[in-house]
Amino acid sequence: MKILAITQARISSSRLPGKSMKLINGQPMLHYHLNQLSQSKLIDEIVVATSLNKSDDKIANYCKKKKINFFRGPLKDVLSRYYYCAKKFNADLIVRITSDCPLIDPEIIDFCIKNYLKKKVDYLSNTNPPDGATYPDGTDVEIFNFKNLEYAFLKCKNKNFREHVTFYFWKNPIKFKVFRLDLKKNLRKYRITVDYKEDFLLIDHILTYFKKNNIKLRLANIVSFLNKKKHINRVNRMHNKDLENLNEKM
Repeated sequence: MKILAITQARISSSRLPGKSMKLINGQPMLHYHLNQLSQSKLIDEIVVATSLNKSDDKIANYCKKKKINFFRGPLKDVLSRYYYCAKKFNADLIVRITSDCPLIDPEIIDFCIKNYLKKKVDYLSNTNPPDGATYPDGTDVEIFNFKNLEYAFLKCKNKNFREHVTFYFWKNPIKFKVFRLDLKKNLRKYRITVDYKEDFLLIDHILTYFKKNNIKLRLANIVSFLNKKKHINRVNRMHNKDLENLNEKM
């Protein structure tokens, strides 16, 4: 059985354009994201799925240069992009990740994969359905097999569902066996995804601090860090001008 991680990336994000390729210590955010994915012990292969839009040539060229697997498909119909990507790379099991999660924890990924195989469900996630989820934004993992991906590709007609890939699964619990993993302690208040400039600055500070102090990028370590650095934990409610002074406080 081949377990394929497909991570989607694009330049044309409406809230923070080009975020995947924005530099942190001389490396694009995508570099850190892929480095985290590569530490999974259960993923067999990783592919960056970007669009055919000219703006995403930057992502494709970066992948070519670094010899990273990549696939290009429709910008809006991301379900099609995933289907044809999974088909090309002969995936049996698909792990869906998004590149706006640069601190994704490989141990959480492996935990999700193990539970998917153990529970024998059609779709497993640690963040969907979102109501009542306990994992932080930015640790999102979704798992499903190729058979169900193909079924969704053929049957789903809703454009919004096709753009968000897995809506068809977790919004149809009668058709699919859906399971969400939850933590004993709710950590949803923490946010380590990148949608806005404030998010990016937070990630920049975390990556810089962890590298400087040789700390592993794992959820427990990140939560501990944010609890100690209260001013940084408030980052998503700050104005950009306040964030510019964070380095001095660290």
